[in-house]
Amino acid sequence: MLSEAAQSEVDQLLEHAVIPRDLDAEIVYAVGTFYLVRSELRSDTEREQDRLVAAVLLAPLAVSRPHDLPETLLGWMEPVLQAYTQAGDTLAQIIGRSLVLAACMVLQQRLGEPDRHGLLAELTDQAVTLLPPGHETRPLALCAHGYALLLEGDPASIAGNTSDRAVAVFREAYEQLRPAAKV
Repeated sequence: MLSEAAQSEVDQLLEHAVIPRDLDAEIVYAVGTFYLVRSELRSDTEREQDRLVAAVLLAPLAVSRPHDLPETLLGWMEPVLQAYTQAGDTLAQIIGRSLVLAACMVLQQRLGEPDRHGLLAELTDQAVTLLPPGHETRPLALCAHGYALLLEGDPASIAGNTSDRAVAVFREAYEQLRPAAKV
């Protein structure tokens, strides 16, 4: 579980989780539980990072399909779900958080490789749609969407329209991150 080969296999598996405008629940479950189990074998900092990834990936399943998850996993997820509830997140926003994390992980793996089918652009667009302006995760969703737009299609023929859309999305993210001007 700690080997680079295991991480590579999980990374490849996560890429298969990206389906049009959604994530494959079974693959997300497998990847999320991988991170949770691996967290028990890691140092404190890495443990917390793996637990965070597992929690964000598994949260939509815990909310929308709790009957499909083991009781021990649901018990572990309870504090995470309470935090989302206290933040005022709806199921759609919890799903949006998960979509953003998964998309960012896949984008990081691909670093510059084209997304010829546009699935990452669709997925990140769905995340942006689910996360309303002012939501703490929306700027990250917008940045991921802008980057996915730049990777969409054949890199040799990126049209001005695609790059214009990406720039507009990056600007929106910047505006949401920029502190309000003092009057």
